[in-house]
Amino acid sequence: PPVCGDNVCEGEEKPENCPVDCGPPPPVCGDNKCEGDETYESCPGDCEPPEPVAADDTDSDGLTDDEERRIYGSNPTEPNSDNDSFVDLNEVLNLFDPAQAEPGQLLDNPGITLYRNVNFGFDIYRPSSWRVSEDEELQQVSFAAPDGETILIRAESKPVNQALLDWYLEQSPGVNRSQVEVLTTRQGYARVVSPDRMTNYISDGDKVLVMSYDLGGELTIRYRVTFAMMANSLQIMAAESPAE
Repeated sequence: PPVCGDNVCEGEEKPENCPVDCGPPPPVCGDNKCEGDETYESCPGDCEPPEPVAADDTDSDGLTDDEERRIYGSNPTEPNSDNDSFVDLNEVLNLFDPAQAEPGQLLDNPGITLYRNVNFGFDIYRPSSWRVSEDEELQQVSFAAPDGETILIRAESKPVNQALLDWYLEQSPGVNRSQVEVLTTRQGYARVVSPDRMTNYISDGDKVLVMSYDLGGELTIRYRVTFAMMANSLQIMAAESPAE
């Protein structure tokens, strides 16, 4: 009869009854354990996805090649496409056109369009080629890139005198203040950026607009600068006073 422990897997010996001879049992996809040669691609139910990585940026100017080619029409091999005094990244974040010599405004670029939503009370710059969907029930607007990545905006509210950072930390009990970036948008609104930089909270008084970046299962981040540009461009409409 086979002897378990003789370094020979034989007879009725199996990984389950004699792992010392036959090795460990093969991994089972669906057992909530990521083991052996299982990966997120082969067994997403057991394995966590890898951290997303930034898309190619040939000229290292901060804008990905996808952003430059598909949205702004700037040169992905030149950090200063229009040969003015500012690199493409700074122009986009400050709402200037990187493909046109100063003082070209970003709205002059055919790749960018102004979107207005009166019901939700905001204006924002958006890529012209992206699909827009509005969901009044969820109080949410989505801007979908052709490759599946989506930027979502939903409306929330907070006490008018409560600081945006304090409100955010109340909603996110597992987050420390030191993990959060606090900024001011180009329009002068308070802006809080989540630790993973995938959600922005922008407020003027009691209204909070929550902008989130959904990769849609993609493992490459193509539009992070465009996400920040949209946050900088957002303008919150003043609430109308009730009629006398």
